[in-house]
Amino acid sequence: TPKMLVQLAKCIAFLPYRDELWLASTDTIEVYHLSDYTQIKALSHSLGVISALAVNEAGDVVAGTVSGEVAVWNSAAYEILHVLDRSCTAEVTALVAAEGIVIAGVSDGGMVQW
Repeated sequence: TPKMLVQLAKCIAFLPYRDELWLASTDTIEVYHLSDYTQIKALSHSLGVISALAVNEAGDVVAGTVSGEVAVWNSAAYEILHVLDRSCTAEVTALVAAEGIVIAGVSDGGMVQW
């Protein structure tokens, strides 16, 4: 059920124009249809535990991790475009992605911009 999916997720990103819901758990990102909650894909990765997700205007999904890594996923191809340089020194707790800029809020109180 939708409620169970959300409870299992550490963080969530919505792509309504693609009818997608991205849920990050421990070591996977699961992609579901928003309309009926059927799974589209489970994306494995080696980034570690995802702690924040954001979507930019191009539809790319930006993921931040507990270890401070930030990666950009091409949501159409379901693959990582690139991992941003490791500027975060603590867990990424919030992300904003727009107009070619990514800003990460970090658990040590800092902010990093790419």
